[in-house]
Amino acid sequence: MKLLKDYRVLFLLLIIPYIFVLNLPYVGEEANWVIPSFEMSYFKEYVLQTIYKVPYYRPPLFNYPTIIFSKLLGWEYAKAIQRLQTITMTILTSLSIRYVLKRVYKDEKLGWFGALIYLSMGDVMIHDGWLGYEDGVYIGFSSMSMLFTMLGVYGESYLFIFFGSLLATGGFLTKALTSFVYFYATLIISFFILKPKKLNIYKTAVVSLVVPLFFLILWYGFAPKSNVSEHGMLWDIINKFRFKGIVPYLKQFFGYPIQFWLNMSLNSLVFLYLAFKRKIDFDILKNDKFLLNAWAVGIVNFIPYWLPPFSGIRYAAPLYSIFAVCFSVMLYPKFKDLILKFIYFAIVFKFIALGIAFPIYYGHIRENTNKIAKEVYNLTIKRGIPLYCDDFGWVGFSVIANIDVKIHKPILYPPPPKNFTYGCVFTANLSKYKDFKIVRNYQNSDYLVCKF
Repeated sequence: MKLLKDYRVLFLLLIIPYIFVLNLPYVGEEANWVIPSFEMSYFKEYVLQTIYKVPYYRPPLFNYPTIIFSKLLGWEYAKAIQRLQTITMTILTSLSIRYVLKRVYKDEKLGWFGALIYLSMGDVMIHDGWLGYEDGVYIGFSSMSMLFTMLGVYGESYLFIFFGSLLATGGFLTKALTSFVYFYATLIISFFILKPKKLNIYKTAVVSLVVPLFFLILWYGFAPKSNVSEHGMLWDIINKFRFKGIVPYLKQFFGYPIQFWLNMSLNSLVFLYLAFKRKIDFDILKNDKFLLNAWAVGIVNFIPYWLPPFSGIRYAAPLYSIFAVCFSVMLYPKFKDLILKFIYFAIVFKFIALGIAFPIYYGHIRENTNKIAKEVYNLTIKRGIPLYCDDFGWVGFSVIANIDVKIHKPILYPPPPKNFTYGCVFTANLSKYKDFKIVRNYQNSDYLVCKF
C-alpha cells in the first residue's frame, strides 16, 4: 500500500497500459500518416507528403521517425512506431508539467501530482495520448511550448523562451500554424501578467522569432509547390470561420466547451464540483501570479477554438496541460488525498479499457479493415489485376496502408473513369464508376469496383 502512495509508482502505472494498444488494428485515420511516410520513402521525396501520390498539405516532421524506424525494423511496424511517437510526447508533456511545477513552487511532490493529473485526464488516457496521429505529437510540442514559455517569462530566462519557440516550430512542422498562435499568445499574456523586470522586450522578440521565422521562410519559400502545400495550413484556419447556419453555430458555441471540459474529466468534474461547493480557495490567485497567468493562458487560448463556427476539439487539446497545472496547484494543498482516489480509479479504468475493451472492440467488433485488405489483395493484386484507390476516408486509408506494406509498393490514385481501361478501384464514391462492375460492397459505403 505504501507503494501506491508513491507518485512515481502511480506515474508508471498510468504509462504501462499504453503498451497494450501498440498492435491494435488501425483506429480512425491513423493510416492517413502511414501511407505518406511509405510513399515519401518509396519515391524518395522527403519534403512533400502524398497520399495515393496526391499531394497532402501538412509539413513532414511527424513522418521522419516513422520512415527511419520503419526502414530499420520493417514497415509492418509503422503503425506501432507512430503510436510510440504520440506516447513519447504524452510522457514528455507530463514530465514538463512536473518540471515546471517543481521549479516554480519548489515542491517535487506537487510536480509529480501535476504529471498524474495530466496523465489521468480522459482524452489523454484513451485517445490523444496514444493514437498514431500527427495530432498527438503536435499536442506535445504545443503543450511544452506554452509550459516552457510561461516558465521562461516567470523565471526571466531567454533560454526557456527560445526553447518555447523551438517547440512551437516543432508543432508547426508537424501539423499546423496554430502552434505559433499558442506560443505567441502565451508569451504576450505572460509578459502582461508577470511583468518581468529583467527581460528586454526587444531582445525577447528577437529570441522568440529567430527559429520560427527561419522555418516559415524555409517551408513557404522552398517547399515543393503542389497547389496545397503552400496554403493548405492557412486555409485550414480560414475554413473554421465559414458560417454554416445558426443551429450548427449554437451547437458549437454551447457544445464545444462542454466537450472540452468532459475530455479533461474526471479531474475537471471534481474541480468544478469543489468550486461549486466553494471549497476551493480562489483568493490564491491574488498572490500567485504564475497560477493566474496559467489560467489566463488557458482561457485566452481557448477562445479562438470556441468562438469560430467550426473547430475540432483536438486543436484545443494542447490546453489540457495548462489546465492540468491550474488544477494541480489549486487542488494539491487540501484535496490531494481525494484526487489520489480518482487517480487510482483512472489507473484501473485505463488497464481495463486499453488492455481488454479496446482489443475486443477494435479487434473483433468494429469493421475489420485487416480482413478487407486481405480480401481486396486476393481479388486484385494476387491475380495480377492493377489496384487503385480514391477513398480518403479511414476505411480506405486503413485498407490501402495494409496492402502497401504487404506488396512493398504504393497503391496510387486511379486515372479518370473515361480513360480507365483495366483494373480495380477501392472507392467510397460509387456514382463516379457507373460503368464498372461492383465486385464487393463493404460496410461504411466502401466498394471494390472493377473494369476488365
